[in-house]
Amino acid sequence: MKRSAPLTLTRAATGGALWMGGSLALQVAIGLVAQVILAAILTPHDFGSLAEVEDRLLGFQDYYQSIGTPFNWKFTRADLDALLKKLAAAPTELRPAA
Repeated sequence: MKRSAPLTLTRAATGGALWMGGSLALQVAIGLVAQVILAAILTPHDFGSLAEVEDRLLGFQDYYQSIGTPFNWKFTRADLDALLKKLAAAPTELRPAA
C-alpha cells in the first residue's frame, strides 16, 4: 500500500501565524498533540477539501472537550516560590560530565 506524504503546515496553511516560542516542555507537548492529530484524525489523507479537514478537526476538539475532566492541581504558588529560591541558590558553574 502506498503511503501519502506527511502533512506539513506552512505559514499559508496557518493563516500566516507560525509560532515557535515557549519552553521546551511546551514545544514537546505541542509536538505530541500534533502527532495524535496526524495519526488519529488526518490519516489516511483522503480529504476532498479543506472544509472536510476542518470538520474532522472540530469534531475531534468537541469530542475531547466533552470527555475531559478537571484535575486537582497540587503545585501551588508557594511551591513555585520555593522551587525558584532553590534554583537561585544552586551553583551556576557547570561540572564536567566525566
